[in-house]
Amino acid sequence: MVATSELSDTEVVAECNVFSTDEDSYSVTDNDVEEHIITSCCYNMDDESPGSVSMSCDPDEDDYCAGDDIHTVDAAPVSLIVALTDWALQHDIPKSALRSLLGILKPLHNELPLDPRTLLKTPTRYLLKNMSGGQGKYYHFGISAGIRLEKCPDGPNPLLLQFNVDGLPLFKSSSTELWPILCHVKNSQLEPFIVGLYCGKKKPADIFEYLEDFVTDLSQVLAGGVTQNALHRNVELDCFVCDAPARAYLKNVKTFSGYYGCDKCSQEGEYVEGKVTFPLTNAPLRTDADFNNKINEEHHHGPTPLSGLQFGLVSGFAIDYMHLVCLGVVRRLVNFWLRGPIHKDANRAGRLPASAVAIASQRLVSLCDAVPREFARKPRTLNELDRWKATEFRQLLLYTGPVVFFGILSTKVFNHFMLLSVGISLLCDPVYSFQYNQYAHSLLTAFVEQSAEIYGRGFMVYNVHCLVHLAADVQLHGNLDSFSAFRFENFLRQLKQMVRKADSPLPQIVRRIGEKCAAEKSRSKCNKDLRSIVASGEHSNGPRPAGFVSARQYSRLTKAGMVISLDDKDCCILTESAVPRLVRNILLYNSSYFLVCQSFGHIADLFLQPLPSSGLGIYRVSQLRSTYTVVPLTERVKKSVCLPTVGDVSHRTSEFAVIPLLHTGH
Repeated sequence: MVATSELSDTEVVAECNVFSTDEDSYSVTDNDVEEHIITSCCYNMDDESPGSVSMSCDPDEDDYCAGDDIHTVDAAPVSLIVALTDWALQHDIPKSALRSLLGILKPLHNELPLDPRTLLKTPTRYLLKNMSGGQGKYYHFGISAGIRLEKCPDGPNPLLLQFNVDGLPLFKSSSTELWPILCHVKNSQLEPFIVGLYCGKKKPADIFEYLEDFVTDLSQVLAGGVTQNALHRNVELDCFVCDAPARAYLKNVKTFSGYYGCDKCSQEGEYVEGKVTFPLTNAPLRTDADFNNKINEEHHHGPTPLSGLQFGLVSGFAIDYMHLVCLGVVRRLVNFWLRGPIHKDANRAGRLPASAVAIASQRLVSLCDAVPREFARKPRTLNELDRWKATEFRQLLLYTGPVVFFGILSTKVFNHFMLLSVGISLLCDPVYSFQYNQYAHSLLTAFVEQSAEIYGRGFMVYNVHCLVHLAADVQLHGNLDSFSAFRFENFLRQLKQMVRKADSPLPQIVRRIGEKCAAEKSRSKCNKDLRSIVASGEHSNGPRPAGFVSARQYSRLTKAGMVISLDDKDCCILTESAVPRLVRNILLYNSSYFLVCQSFGHIADLFLQPLPSSGLGIYRVSQLRSTYTVVPLTERVKKSVCLPTVGDVSHRTSEFAVIPLLHTGH
């Protein structure tokens, strides 16, 4: 028997794939792994660390309560074991607390186990692959094992897979980092899932060794598809969604700071003001064939293991707008406005006066109560810019920026910012991104070309330059949100929370993933992801127009992930006829849902440059009418943001900017 204390310095190994399906198996040779079998009597109790903190439930989450009116198939009753397992995993309950609870419940419910590991089906045997040089360890979960065909779109078309690779530091006081390989099935209800995970003191030194299991697995899946429960689906590789350093690492090419660092065109960069810039907007484009033949040798470091996939290594690596635009260009712009050089020329951008920054910050904070639930964060002041997240820069670019910076930036600088805002808005929209793709490309190209004049030649770095390549990626892979890293970043945060103490982080994550996978298999198939329409918060004091007197009334409705409620921040919609309205009641009448709405007496464009905003469904509205209009839910509606305009913080009585939502909750 091995003492528990001896396990802290010993990595645990896998006997089988943690996702464990009948058709999926994984094996390595004895030379590749170190093997250790943990039995229940010597189980590593790192899960019971007294310092672990349980996660609280977000009160704004889309929960389904007893009494909600649900239009879907009836859900099967959930057993106590399944319910308790889901509760423990959702709230990250420590094993010590769960063991105490099971001890209390066992006399009343004999079907419950006493050991939390039995309840959660915690894996106790798994294989970790030693990387060469002792730098780290790798575990391969598998691709097909993470796919749930029941949550994938029906039809004969192949499933489209997107992959993300990125580095994730674990601790501030240690150099230990994770390099996960994540997968997402495009246009599915599946959340991203983990395919492989490396853990070490630095990123994998040998890219071929790191990707060996992944490339082999992906090749098999692409050739044979996925089969589960007599269902079979073919699979295709859509794209890799990574930031610029990860793209260069996977392709084994020069990074964005190199003279030939652009992975979409072959122009040679220029060294300006201490950095490599890319001033051209019409340089010759790279092609997949040119990349495979290494036509531009200065771009390559060497071969890449991905070349064996018969996959486009230029077209198949999409530019991620979360890193490029939100964390790149937008942050660079705002930093320039706050900390750039001082210019008296109105045609040049420069540092804003402190008074202007204070006004902009005040406007941002005043919008907090108007931000709907789809926004992960409320607006913060510009003084906290260094702590802003990607979602906050996206919020500023697509929604609050045109309202907040109007009258603060000079006309030329503001119009230049609007080129970026409108161009990205068009490429984010599922319809406009194709219908007006070339127009969006022309706006972003104009933004890049004018940047040198307004901000100086040193502003033309890789992030700014790559805006001219975004529209082409949208044509290949869909609107920007369909291949952004936002959903992957959310999973990375969850991955980090699975580590409860510094010792042996990789085995901890493998066990947590195994528990979640076992719970997913035990859970009823009729879960909330499959519900089409859910109405909750039944009440009796809302407006009911003639003909709907006997209708049931609700305060909240969820349809395909869109949440509409009677709260001021979540009640604004844009109807199919592009009319902005505020929802004042939700009715169920004759098994159909209806929205009781108020409209506005005055509707105008919010801005006119670079195009009238009404073309995007963006309006300045006022004069809320006292009459009501009934909108059937069969009509296509789009949820919108309703922001008080400059100087106005009183809802319902002032002017508002109505902007359609271009993103979901991720």
